[in-house]
Amino acid sequence: MNAPLVDLDRLQFSYKTQENLIDLTSWQLQAGEQILVSGPSGCGKST
Repeated sequence: MNAPLVDLDRLQFSYKTQENLIDLTSWQLQAGEQILVSGPSGCGKST
């Protein structure tokens, strides 16, 4: 198996006034794989 194209470990993100918008323990994206990020308007998808 090839090394992952993207390898995230313990990723968190939040605005100062909110709880974590992103809270991932571990996540890998292999070459050729795709993901979909969905959610309501203003929830931080583009962040």
